[in-house]
Amino acid sequence: MSSLAQAIFIVLAVALLAVGIAFFGAATFGRPRTKPLQIHYALEGGSSFRMLLRAGHPQTVLLQVGLENPNPFNLEGVAINSLIPQGLQQGRCGSHGQLLDRGHWLSTLEKLENEPDPGTPKDYWADENVTVAGEGSKLLFFKLRISRPGSYFFKTLLFGSVPKQHEEAMLEVIDSDSQTFGGTIGELISEGERLTPDGPVTAAMNIQEWVNQLAFLTGALPDQDRHWWTVATADAPALDSGWTIRDERQVITSRLPLLYDLRRRLDRPTVVVSDKAA
Repeated sequence: MSSLAQAIFIVLAVALLAVGIAFFGAATFGRPRTKPLQIHYALEGGSSFRMLLRAGHPQTVLLQVGLENPNPFNLEGVAINSLIPQGLQQGRCGSHGQLLDRGHWLSTLEKLENEPDPGTPKDYWADENVTVAGEGSKLLFFKLRISRPGSYFFKTLLFGSVPKQHEEAMLEVIDSDSQTFGGTIGELISEGERLTPDGPVTAAMNIQEWVNQLAFLTGALPDQDRHWWTVATADAPALDSGWTIRDERQVITSRLPLLYDLRRRLDRPTVVVSDKAA
């Protein structure tokens, strides 16, 4: 190869290398840095991550895990593990407690630094393909049934297409002889779901007792909330006597979603927000 040809070859090689560096550099360094998601914890039915529990009166509550995306672009392929003390979770659900077949449940004995009793059994819900819209949020609901006082440790981990991060929360369940509106609704939901046509036969009260307690609760509501309940139940089966068992259970079924809505009206959950790195 002549000196001229060698010189031309070198010039072309250097030019191609420069173009390649510029292209890949722009693709790498020009891409916006992915900011961590914010993880929100909230509990319906309590004034904070603290709730009252009457002896012999289990409550059904919804744990909310919110994911907020501060980035202007969608985040796809987010992996999530949400740990819940074993024995509490009734499943991943919708906003009215309806169970959803999404993700999968596993269990672990992993010792976590901040849990009250490290190594206690934990269930965790896992999904490796969660999408959170750009500058948007995604809210996950988990149904819990609380039957014993104590301290309960929760942890959510995110990884995959986002920087590793986690958030922890401690639920304090206090033994009490008194109860809030939200707690009373949690008791009614817990028993009502056991009295519905698809529920087990382990309910502590019968259907008439449930109806009486519901009537007592709604009669004690503030005026604006009692009016809301009257309008919301206008087309629901009436709370009359003389039903068949099947009819009684349908009466309960028709009111359970409204009890979830009523609790949201009455209780404003406290939200814990963090973008803590793992």
